[in-house]
Amino acid sequence: MTPLKRTNTRDRSKAGNHATPRGVRLLSVQELAVRWGVADQTVRERIARGELRAYRVGRLIRIDPRDAERSVHPVVPSDLYDENVQ
Repeated sequence: MTPLKRTNTRDRSKAGNHATPRGVRLLSVQELAVRWGVADQTVRERIARGELRAYRVGRLIRIDPRDAERSVHPVVPSDLYDENVQ
């Protein structure tokens, strides 16, 4: 009796390649956190507050890098001394 061969319906060569129809590769929360030099939780909090648009792909959360760039704003010198800005 030969053992059953496990078949895999998912193409592993494409795992991690989350691209939009326009060909833009979507980033994971972890990948964006590394790019920005922040904790994963910081990215998740920005998504929860509506400051960063994210997309659900199955159980995964993905971010379009163009949305990430649009959510980053330059620091104005007065912001450095405003206690209300975090």
